[in-house]
Amino acid sequence: MRKLKKILKDIMIVQLIGVLIGLFLSTITNNLDNVIGYVLISMVMTNSMRYSFLLCYHIFLKYFKNEYTSKIVYVIPSIVASIIGFELGSYLNLIIFNVRMFPSEKHGIMLLTYVVIGIIIALLFYSYKKLEHRLAAKIKENERLKRLKLKAKLDELQAKLNPHFLFNTFNSIVQLVDEKPKKVEKMILNLSDIYRSILNLNENNLITIKKEISLIEKYLMIEKIRMDERLNYSINVEKDTEDVKIPPFSIEVLVENAVIHGLSKKKDGGEIELEITKNDEYCRIKVKDSGVGFDSLESDGFGLYSVEERLKLIYNNKYNFNIQSSDSGTEVTMEVPLSYEVGSS
Repeated sequence: MRKLKKILKDIMIVQLIGVLIGLFLSTITNNLDNVIGYVLISMVMTNSMRYSFLLCYHIFLKYFKNEYTSKIVYVIPSIVASIIGFELGSYLNLIIFNVRMFPSEKHGIMLLTYVVIGIIIALLFYSYKKLEHRLAAKIKENERLKRLKLKAKLDELQAKLNPHFLFNTFNSIVQLVDEKPKKVEKMILNLSDIYRSILNLNENNLITIKKEISLIEKYLMIEKIRMDERLNYSINVEKDTEDVKIPPFSIEVLVENAVIHGLSKKKDGGEIELEITKNDEYCRIKVKDSGVGFDSLESDGFGLYSVEERLKLIYNNKYNFNIQSSDSGTEVTMEVPLSYEVGSS
């Protein structure tokens, strides 16, 4: 549809140019009584020239990948197209309207004039294409630098996040070394599996929800051993969300925050509910706990800040991140787009 609109627009522009040239010629020759004739003749000539140029450039440029690099690639087909268009337009006007465009003795001069005009147009077009190429190359380079800068920021956040997670997990293990030494072994094995997965993360800083849930389950197993009956949890994930890609640890940090800052500080502990659904545009992730809550984002420390910062870097303004907290618990809702361009605005 877009291509058809472009073709129709091109056709309309050519006809308009023909009409304007016809009006101009009838005016300068003071022959307004025959303005329709001038317009029709001009339209025939304009269409002949235009589509001769299209044909010649299509055939000629087909064999040149970097046509913007050489002026001759534009000049040669313009010369051929000018000759073909001029002769074709003159012939059609003679056949259709029985009008000879120019006297025989001036035919050669007018043909040369059209060729010179064609060459000028070709050189202008060459300059435009070369400028367009330079701008495209500049935009491409800027995008490359933008991606490198984005990756550096994400790597920096990930480098801070990994030790943060490791510290919290080791802290949980240390608390059980004396009380439940046999269970510590299981916790260390789960931690080993988690970090093996971390080391295998793809270089695009994204992970599927299925893999993220696997990390969360291992983490919750560790915390369940530490907190025992004080920690209960449920995980409900829609099947068609499992292949959605998200920043690694973006859900795990929400769960970790609920355990460390919510349930651990509550004498009787509580429950964590993780629910993941999606609609046509967004994947919706909700983590709810029945812990003690907190007053502000700053009181949580690095965890939630790191999640929102990475969402901002990757999805720009195409995400939603909402926190509702009170003394009866916290609910964090995160929505990420199903399709997006990293870092796009």
